[in-house]
Amino acid sequence: MKHLTLALLVSLFPAFAFPAPSLDQVRAERNLEKRSDQALAYAEKVLKDARKAYDQGDMETVAARLAEVREAVDLSLQSLEETGKEAHKRPKHFKRAEIKTRQLLKQLDAFDRQMSFADRDLLNPVRTHLREVNSDLLLSIMGTKQ
Repeated sequence: MKHLTLALLVSLFPAFAFPAPSLDQVRAERNLEKRSDQALAYAEKVLKDARKAYDQGDMETVAARLAEVREAVDLSLQSLEETGKEAHKRPKHFKRAEIKTRQLLKQLDAFDRQMSFADRDLLNPVRTHLREVNSDLLLSIMGTKQ
């Protein structure tokens, strides 16, 4: 019984121990590749928050959260560009970002299907921007070698 209680506490500890970082905290990360990863993780969390707000009927919060998703994705791309690394020579973090943006696009598509037709105008600009970022990442990875 003691072991079960201890195992339960240990498994729940990470969820309560560290609050989710804000976008400003992500910007403060000095390692640009980590900043990119953290920005995309933040975008995923904020997208989940937007879905919860939509379920509650809070459209102002949905719009604000979707703007944060876009801002976080831009921060990720900017951080990768600031590394000065060429994506086709060292693709690890660029590919990671490409995969994550593709996953975010799938989540946005699922969110779109959940929304009423009248509310979908909030999603379209964010989805278009994410597609552009995803394409840019993919093209930079697959770019010509010189």
